[in-house]
Amino acid sequence: PTVYTGVPDYLKILLDKAKEQGRNASSIRKALVSGGALFPSLRAEYKQRGVSVFQCYATADLGVIAYESEALDGMIADEGVILEIVRPGSGDPVPDGEVGEVVVTSFNRDY
Repeated sequence: PTVYTGVPDYLKILLDKAKEQGRNASSIRKALVSGGALFPSLRAEYKQRGVSVFQCYATADLGVIAYESEALDGMIADEGVILEIVRPGSGDPVPDGEVGEVVVTSFNRDY
């Protein structure tokens, strides 16, 4: 395989196990991860192993909501949704950089 998709931690398990067993996993050059935290130290380890890793934020119902580009300058929101970060309980938008609750409005009539 040349690409991995899945949670960030499982990619590390795969690469570590391959190394432990003397298997060559160097064909994996790119990865798109979601469903778990991609810590800076883990991203650096993947880069050292020759794997370019990008992350996305997605749900089973809505699909990809936001994703990274090669610039690695934050997430890019999908143009097909309205994405808001709000203060829990109030629905008030939080200032840039603050933690809040994610609210996604989809224009898919099925939802």
